[in-house]
Amino acid sequence: SDIRDFTLLSEQLTPRENFSFLTNYLRHVNPVIRARGGFIDKYLGDGVMALFPGEPEDALQAAVDMLKQIVQYNEGRKRAGYAPIRIGIGLHRGSLILGTIGETERMHTTVIADAVNLASRIEGMTKTFGVQLLVSGTVVDGLAKDHHFRLRHLGAVKAKGKTQSVEIFECYDGDPAELADRKDLTEELFDAGMVEFRKGLFLSAGIILTGVA
Repeated sequence: SDIRDFTLLSEQLTPRENFSFLTNYLRHVNPVIRARGGFIDKYLGDGVMALFPGEPEDALQAAVDMLKQIVQYNEGRKRAGYAPIRIGIGLHRGSLILGTIGETERMHTTVIADAVNLASRIEGMTKTFGVQLLVSGTVVDGLAKDHHFRLRHLGAVKAKGKTQSVEIFECYDGDPAELADRKDLTEELFDAGMVEFRKGLFLSAGIILTGVA
């Protein structure tokens, strides 16, 4: 996960205020991750990298819960006179190695895997697609057939630095109710537009998707 426009936000704060803000933010989102069986691997400035050793549902529900927690967090920020924040979350499922790297003077425990890099790339795609939560096809494939998550397929995307495409889905359970309901109502129209888009029929796709906006 990553805070949107954090650089712009941090420029308006002193170093002490930045530390205070991040500490307060993490105090809100970290318990959500732990509640779903996840654990924090590391902090990347304003980013959080978490691992979920259980089922894909655990990670996806934690992501949705984080977005809902941010809504409550923003209500407190509004009362205190601060601007609301937004976050983007990317999820990917794959094999990795958890171990210790470094040398005798400086050791660090972390995870090493292409899956980790791809999760980061997918998080970055939330900015391109203008959505809050993106998950890879491997996550969706691991969900129970009767899962309750609201998903829509955005097609195959080639992540930066990768040679193969990855299937990407938006999960919009964390969206405001009005927006999520709108996506439900236009589901068939959106899917039809994406079919045309994947065929390379961009004009007809654009006409169809105009009705979704």
